[in-house]
Amino acid sequence: MSAAADQASAAAASLQLLLREDPLLVDHGMTELNPVHPDESSIPYAAALLEQQQQQQQDPTSLLSGADTTKTAQERADGALQDVERKLALVESLAVKLSRTSPEAVAGHLLRLHGYQVVVVDNNNNNNKDNHKTNHAETTLGSAKSEEGTATEESTTTTTTMTTTTTSATLSAIRERADRLERQSQVLETVAKRVEGSLQRGLDRMNVACLKLQRVLALSTTLKMILRAQFENAKLQNYDLDGDGGCDWRDLTKAAASVAILEDLLRKPELSLSSKSSSKIALVEQLRPEATRAAASVRRATQVLLEKYYQDPTAVQQLGATLQVYYSLGELPQAVWNAVDFAHGKAETACRQLWNPATLLTLAEHAASSSSDARSVAKRLVQLRLEAAEVWSQGIAEATTSVRNLQRVLRSKTDPESRQVFLDVVAQAPIPREYQPSSSTTTAAQQQLQQQQLVLSSQKQQQQQAFRDFSLFHLFWQRFCRTLAGIIKDVLHQVEKKHHHHKLERADVAALYPPVRRVAKQLVGQLQESLPLVGTSTSSSSSYYEEASGAGAAATTGILGGSRALDMAFYIQWSTTTATNNNKIATSTNGTTSSSSSSSMFGQSSSLWLENPQEAAQYSADAWTQTRDLSSSVSVIPGSRGGPGSRPGGGSGSAANAAALTSAIFQSKEWKALCSNRHDGGFGLYPLQQAFVEACTDRLCQPLQYMFPDHLAVDGDGVPIVTTGGGGLSLLPSKFDVQRFDENIRQELSLADPKEGGGEFTAVTMIAECVVDMIQQFCSRARNALSGAGDEHYLQQKNGEDPTNWTMTEALQHDRKVAAIMYTLHTYLESGPEKAFIAPYRPATSPQHEEAAALCLTALQPALNYIDDMVKSVILDPLCRASNRRLADMIAKIHLGVYMEGRSGSEGGADDEEEMYTSFVQNELAPVYEAIANQILTKFPPPYASILAANLASFSIHAFLSNAALIRPLGESARLHLTQDLADLELALEQLVLLRGGGGSGNKSTTPVHLSQIDHGRPYAELRAVRHMLFWNGFESKNKSGSELAKGLLREAWIRDLRPSTIIHYLFSYAPSLLSSPHHAKRIKAEDYVFSQLVHLDGSVDDGEEDAWFQASSCCDSYAQRASSAVQRQQQQQQQLPLDGDARVAEVLVNLGPELLRRRRH
Repeated sequence: MSAAADQASAAAASLQLLLREDPLLVDHGMTELNPVHPDESSIPYAAALLEQQQQQQQDPTSLLSGADTTKTAQERADGALQDVERKLALVESLAVKLSRTSPEAVAGHLLRLHGYQVVVVDNNNNNNKDNHKTNHAETTLGSAKSEEGTATEESTTTTTTMTTTTTSATLSAIRERADRLERQSQVLETVAKRVEGSLQRGLDRMNVACLKLQRVLALSTTLKMILRAQFENAKLQNYDLDGDGGCDWRDLTKAAASVAILEDLLRKPELSLSSKSSSKIALVEQLRPEATRAAASVRRATQVLLEKYYQDPTAVQQLGATLQVYYSLGELPQAVWNAVDFAHGKAETACRQLWNPATLLTLAEHAASSSSDARSVAKRLVQLRLEAAEVWSQGIAEATTSVRNLQRVLRSKTDPESRQVFLDVVAQAPIPREYQPSSSTTTAAQQQLQQQQLVLSSQKQQQQQAFRDFSLFHLFWQRFCRTLAGIIKDVLHQVEKKHHHHKLERADVAALYPPVRRVAKQLVGQLQESLPLVGTSTSSSSSYYEEASGAGAAATTGILGGSRALDMAFYIQWSTTTATNNNKIATSTNGTTSSSSSSSMFGQSSSLWLENPQEAAQYSADAWTQTRDLSSSVSVIPGSRGGPGSRPGGGSGSAANAAALTSAIFQSKEWKALCSNRHDGGFGLYPLQQAFVEACTDRLCQPLQYMFPDHLAVDGDGVPIVTTGGGGLSLLPSKFDVQRFDENIRQELSLADPKEGGGEFTAVTMIAECVVDMIQQFCSRARNALSGAGDEHYLQQKNGEDPTNWTMTEALQHDRKVAAIMYTLHTYLESGPEKAFIAPYRPATSPQHEEAAALCLTALQPALNYIDDMVKSVILDPLCRASNRRLADMIAKIHLGVYMEGRSGSEGGADDEEEMYTSFVQNELAPVYEAIANQILTKFPPPYASILAANLASFSIHAFLSNAALIRPLGESARLHLTQDLADLELALEQLVLLRGGGGSGNKSTTPVHLSQIDHGRPYAELRAVRHMLFWNGFESKNKSGSELAKGLLREAWIRDLRPSTIIHYLFSYAPSLLSSPHHAKRIKAEDYVFSQLVHLDGSVDDGEEDAWFQASSCCDSYAQRASSAVQRQQQQQQQLPLDGDARVAEVLVNLGPELLRRRRH
């Protein structure tokens, strides 16, 4: 350590000596390193040396020539540069020497900057010596700085670090260690290369051995394949596949498994060519022809079994074996879709046999030849159409039976080896294009969106969803519905284009809809009926199919797979029922169906399962040991008695079960696909349904063209002329014309009756919608046929004429006749369902008939509403306004001093006293109400007269009370007189409503029979509350303030029945003369104020309540100003004004009005 310090001291001394000898090094920055411009300091330094030498050597006496001077200057410059280079080399050598001898002094600062710690170790032995050398170095550096005047910061820091610290871990030691590690790595690398070479040689030898073993294994595998092929071929020779008596399906199943294994082996590439040569394997080539013949024999025998299933769909055991064969051959999906195609072909054939112009013409000709009169021909045609529809249903039932049994077998059957459910195998295979759901109803944008969604969703989720929703029967049914819709459209197109006989019309094709809908409902009911045999639920077939879809859905109990499920009599029973019941169905006279002599298993279930167990044993080996509970069975057709598909033992719960089954039918996917709408694609029976609706609407609307024709006057030449007055009114239909509509409506509704029209009851809603369309058109024509006179020309009255003259004008009489026609039609619609479905079967009506009648009446309710709305809006409302206008003039006479105090004077005697208290209602209003009842209300039908009476009574009450509240002043005798008139008004209006409005007719349509039933009883309640209001004595309490009186008035029980305007206007009768009444403030008459703001001619009273309060509030504000001015004048004149009222009325009104309006709003 002391030697290094000595060397550092010597280097520092040499450097300081150099700096003292040449101070220009420090002046021009030669001691600083500039890596960017290294010549930036050297050039000025060289120039300074040249200038110094030039000053020293310049001789002013001897001047050289220009060329010599230039040459001498260049030589001096070269010498100076060489001197600079020598000094730089000296400095570099000193720096290198310093970095080698004491590297920690040079790089210590950089190590600290990079995070390294330089550990300083004190040396006790050389401490004084080191301190002496350090001080000597610092002294040297200090003297050098004082002499030169400047030194670089880097040299000072480096020198100080070298002289003040020592480290134990020096860079030289690290460098030696790095060199040692490098040498070790070289040795290890050499060793690694040697080891790698040895391993590579071993690996090559191992690869060669593995290739040899692989060839041996491949040859062994090929030999095993050949031996297995010989073994399977030997097994095939033991089966008689081409025998005349047919092949046993058990042997066929085993042979199919061998053929599948043999074909798979022969397809292997190892058995086609030898591994060493291109020659074929002779032993394998000998097996190929035999395997081909055996495979062909197996496929022929399997096809024979499948054709037997086509002929007998109940052979489910053979079907399971056949499917097992196809599964072994790897052709299960193709065979299944071929079977579905065959079933679809049978269904399509049945459809084309029914929907054929030739068939329809044949039905019409047979009906015409069997009967003479039109009614018998129509009945016979209905029966023939029903029989043809039943034949069609039989063909569809056979096709659906085969597909449903096929799906059940697929769901219940599993492979003994792979344990894979056959339905899962079919679900994983691609669906043929014909059975894929139609996308014609989706737009291109929707399809693109669906594709994007499919791309975003994972493939596994897509497979699981498609696997879960797969149903073979649903795919078949959807294709069948599309095919059926296409066939019906073709027939309708042919009929419209007259391609066949000219007598066939579109309506003849549409007439097939009721019987077809009936048998289709029975067919779907049979599909639904088979479900409760497995469980007690009557859920839809879709949920039944989908509840067990997926892997492991089959009911497997043995180690060889699910064969127990195929032994259930469930398949046999359902399919046998369908096949047997549809052989021949005859329609009885009471509207029910009965089967032929060959009854189904359900029809004779008790004898089959209980009395003859040996016969039942052919379906299941242990079926005779089981007792079947028949009490839970339900009938297929709601309301049928012993019909096709019915089961015994229904008991009292058959009606509820039938309703549940009907609901299940309409909620099932099969029915929704068969009777789809336009938004769902319009498949199935939708084209036929639309044709039927159009034909029904045309038949109903055909008489409309003769209704309400224009009344044209003709001149002498026969030219129609335009007339005015009554001659321009439209002609009205007669009583017989309206009865024709009743007959047409009942005839169309009877199409839904199984007995009359061959249809079924649930179609009544569809027919009722056609009736509603007809009624809408009838109402439109009736509206156009009205006089259009309005309320101003409905009543005849001249000024000064008798007020009891309420003679109707010609326009009103015409409109009254239209109202009578609409009422007659309304009555026919109400009684139509009962006459069509209940009356023909009394007294033996069934709940189905009553339910059909109720359903029809509900569907006809929009038509009844159209009639009532039309009559009320264009006839009754104008008449009410005209009548109320005349009543308003009569009620306005109340302001002509009827209730004035001392009307007869002080000299009046007994006669004057009696005249003063004569009732205003008895003298003026009662005769008017009597005239209205006799001259108007009796002319209208009872329901419409009831509406008129209710409107007139409501208007009279509101108008009378509003006018009476404005009477001012109102003394004690006037209140008694007014109370008597209120009682007389109630009596007169009660007689008007009760006797003329509804009580005398006895019609069920008449709703209001009492004043308390008009407008929810609000007018009558106000009439009763006014009596209490007249005798309210709150202002007799002189000590109470206005706010207290208002609170007490709000607590009264009768206040809630009054309109705010009534109580507010009544309080003005207690007010001083300075508080003006609202009509006085507006400078109009009291009756004009009432009928323009409070009570309208149509009877409405809710619009002017807030305006009445605003007007009363304005009157109170004006009163406050007037009262203040009167007080000032009183003080100035020192006089006391007379008090003619209660000054607290204004305060009571201000506190009472807002609360009354708030209560009325809520």
